[in-house]
Order: sequence, then C-alpha cells, then structure tokens
Amino acid sequence: MFELPRSERAAAGEQPEPRGSRRMYDPALRQSVETPIYDGETMKAGTQLQGPCIVELITTTIIVPTGFELTYGDHGSFIMRDVERGERV
Repeated sequence: MFELPRSERAAAGEQPEPRGSRRMYDPALRQSVETPIYDGETMKAGTQLQGPCIVELITTTIIVPTGFELTYGDHGSFIMRDVERGERV
C-alpha cells in the first residue's frame, strides 16, 4: 500500500508571519487592497489563512479573496473554502 508523506503539523494557535505585502484586486470587494503575502513553501499542516491574502510557492501563486479561507492539509495540499457557503472550491 502506498502512503503519502505527511507535512509537519502546526502547533495549536501557530500562524505564519507574512513575508511582506502588496496590492491586489479583490473581486469580493471590487477594489484594490493591501494584502499580506505568505511563503507557501514553509507552511505547516493545519495552517488556516483568511482572505484576502496571497500564498507564493515556487511553481504557483494562490490568491485568496475576501470571504474565503485557505487550509494547508496534512499531505501538502491547499484547500480553499467559501466561508459564507461552507463549500470547498
């Protein structure tokens, strides 16, 4: 049986510090807002970020608009959820 490797887990209440910020257009607010930038390569499993925010990785950038939450999963996947509707997107 093949088992995916697990990411290191964040301690209870542990949140990453933004490594900077920049302006981005937030479609939920219909305006440009100053937005924190997080390093996705150093995130730990269980980390949850509220939009608006930006997560940068070597291969991609994830934009999290207002009203959405991004969770970093145990196996290295990012899961975005519409907070109001309670749906994954």
